[in-house]
Amino acid sequence: MEEPQDLAAGGETTTRSCNSSPGGPVPAEPTRSPGSPGRPVSYRLFALKGSESLSHELRAAWQAALQDQHVRGGFASPFLGPTLAATMASVRPDVRLIVGFVGDEPRRFLPVHVSGRGRARPLGGRLCDVHGPVGALDPGGFREMLIGAGLRSWSFRRCPQRDVLSPSFVFEETTSHLIRTDQGVEGLRSGGLLGSTSQLKQALRKERKLAKEIGPLRFEYDHQDREILAQLLAWKADQRLRSGSYNILQEGWAADTVQSLHDVVDREDPAQLDGRGRMSVLWAGDHVVAAHFGLADERRMHWWIPTYAPLFAAHSPGLSLLLHLIRECHARGIEVLELGHGDERYKSGFATGSQALYSGAVDRSSVRLALGATGVRVRAAVRRSRLEPGWVATKRLLRRARALGKK
Repeated sequence: MEEPQDLAAGGETTTRSCNSSPGGPVPAEPTRSPGSPGRPVSYRLFALKGSESLSHELRAAWQAALQDQHVRGGFASPFLGPTLAATMASVRPDVRLIVGFVGDEPRRFLPVHVSGRGRARPLGGRLCDVHGPVGALDPGGFREMLIGAGLRSWSFRRCPQRDVLSPSFVFEETTSHLIRTDQGVEGLRSGGLLGSTSQLKQALRKERKLAKEIGPLRFEYDHQDREILAQLLAWKADQRLRSGSYNILQEGWAADTVQSLHDVVDREDPAQLDGRGRMSVLWAGDHVVAAHFGLADERRMHWWIPTYAPLFAAHSPGLSLLLHLIRECHARGIEVLELGHGDERYKSGFATGSQALYSGAVDRSSVRLALGATGVRVRAAVRRSRLEPGWVATKRLLRRARALGKK
């Protein structure tokens, strides 16, 4: 695959209308824009090189498409906006952006990592909780986007757009819990939860106990101290080590991405407010007892990297921080706090709703697509079998051994 040029310079790998089939076995019909019936969409693949590689005009168009997706009732997570992609491009050289144009107007956006063989992978991989395109797509539009950009395949993790994913593309389904914060904590107490209020009541009791036994609670929504951010990452690494689970933040590019999302030069610049990082911190007396790093825009906050001081684990300070964040989102007019995927008990206990997310692949070769689906389903069958406990225990033991060996 020919190497794309820098987006700021206006270069692209391919510029194809979807009525051509660039060397692949899949014939492509012309793509029509749902927002502009009868007008074909052409796709270009751009290289993102550094956080400044997105022009102001393209960033504004991307933000407008994300806002339109929200207005139409679609999933509009901060993970899907331009800030994360531009930030990751400053720490990784393989970030590419697929842009769909209706005439000369950019309407669709999908950031990916691309290998030298034309295989696109989800932006950030395990680091990112949500991945998918921004902009209206017709059913089958993912394959049209792939062909138009001159790529062979695109694997995706936790994509919310099920209505435009063909059944053959979807290998797995997971659930992401969310909290509607429009009525704050009181709204949750009065019956807004999907389940019972028992876990919420317990968290409120522990919050009062934390303040009484350790010290008065103080919360900051957007704290700037880099030393506390370093402590947050250290606590998360320790938590992963103790559980034997994989820590993506041990990868240098992942930690650098989080650091860069935190270190915004001009925090009042509207262009940098869509999905930049916010580090929220909870103190009890003079002690930092919990911290959280998440992505937020004016509509949604994503609960991403929460952690707490192990010394105060008995007081569940992480839940107290979550309560404070719900209150703060309510006060700021942030409508939704996304808790992300995962089966942690507190996520289902605090949830007021959920969003299905899908993982799988789109491939121009039906054979490769079928083989990929088979591999995923075999692994899923192993997870459901009696082999799973032993396999998980072995993986965790090996991870702990590797982590200890690096110390």
